[in-house]
Amino acid sequence: MATTVRIPYARRRWPWVLAAVAFVLFLLLTILSNVYIDILWYREVGLSTVFWTRLWTQAGLASAFFITFFALLMVNLIVMRRLAPQVVALTPEQEIVERFRENIEPYLRWAIPLGAAALSILVGLAASGHWQEFLLWRSSGDISFGAPERVFDRDPGFYVFVLPWWKYLQGWLFGSLVGVTAIVGVGHFLQGGIRPQALGLRDKVDAQVRAHLSVLLGLILLAKAWGYYLGRFDLLTSERGVVQGASYTDVNAQLPALTFLTIVAAICAVLFFV
Repeated sequence: MATTVRIPYARRRWPWVLAAVAFVLFLLLTILSNVYIDILWYREVGLSTVFWTRLWTQAGLASAFFITFFALLMVNLIVMRRLAPQVVALTPEQEIVERFRENIEPYLRWAIPLGAAALSILVGLAASGHWQEFLLWRSSGDISFGAPERVFDRDPGFYVFVLPWWKYLQGWLFGSLVGVTAIVGVGHFLQGGIRPQALGLRDKVDAQVRAHLSVLLGLILLAKAWGYYLGRFDLLTSERGVVQGASYTDVNAQLPALTFLTIVAAICAVLFFV
């Protein structure tokens, strides 16, 4: 009679650990080799200061946006966990969700921060690519071209040094809030706080869950209002007219429309908060 020999778990795991370590080392060596080549080239042309300024700026941006997004996501995930309903009204569809939640519950203590950290690393790496906009904004200071344009009475230095970085921040904030809201919404659904399939219930979303999502939606609308506000400045480079620049339609129709949308989005955000 054949006997089954069980391989200890530690012995089965070490090949995967070794493969993961080898993969990480390969990535590190690839990155370091590229960095070393850049160091040699910049040193050869006498511009080492430029290289190190760029490198430290990218590292600072990656760290700052990693910490910011990780904190934003983790705070909302912790709130989501604390708002989990104690009693879940089960339906045939909800039973499937509940079984899935019970299976993954033991792993959430470490899976949530690890998943949040992985997403935050990607966000930080993406932000590091915008080091030029950041350096322009940081070095703007009191730089002035001395000839303000007539539509917004802004110095051209604002459009060269400040506006690109503001537009990136607005896009990043809007995208981050939308992503966090989507993740939190899925989490509330898995915890039973959102029950769209519970046909017999009048309230398919718990009150505390609705409050949490309303705050996030209000923040999204505030970020959108900021986007409408910044979009007004793009009219100066509009290509809708005969020549590039703000045409009569842009100034007298498009500009008031964007201003109106900015106000409406801000009012809607306040209503969501209330």
